[in-house]
Amino acid sequence: MASIKRIVKKNGKVVYRIRVSLGQDKQGKQNIKVHTYEVDQNATPTQQEKQALKYSLALEDRLKNGDNLEGEETSFEMFAEKWLSYMKTELAYSTYENYERNVNDVIVPYFKPYKVAKIKTPLIETFYKTLVGRYANASILKIANILSGMFRTAIRWQMIQINPCRDAKKPKNDDEETGLK
Repeated sequence: MASIKRIVKKNGKVVYRIRVSLGQDKQGKQNIKVHTYEVDQNATPTQQEKQALKYSLALEDRLKNGDNLEGEETSFEMFAEKWLSYMKTELAYSTYENYERNVNDVIVPYFKPYKVAKIKTPLIETFYKTLVGRYANASILKIANILSGMFRTAIRWQMIQINPCRDAKKPKNDDEETGLK
């Protein structure tokens, strides 16, 4: 069973610290995962405790079934750095330079405040809309492909389960001509 502790931060925000014991490793050392859960600040203390308990039970099940919480704990910026260093060995130099420029100049500034696991399809679509008017359709498509590749890697690294880019609709610039000539 997970242990739950109510914590009131200096700014008055209430969070719960959840400690889940996953047994011992081969050396006999306790394997404990600690996770901080932010509850609804408008709920009563009893409701907050119920939310935390419900979350802790689900968290314990996930951890015991082998799920990894790295995606919930890793900022997008840190993930992007890790992903770029991995891709450096996988891509041709000029392709890597293009990826690095797009990631650092376009993608990271938008997603910087988010954790990897908190990025969902509506946020991706909002990001795509910010690109319209600033970039050509081909550039938007390249940026979208890079972002989707980043999330495919996050799935492979077991940080998330679903690629949020998969179902995101990519907008097009209305001023660019479409069709055959």
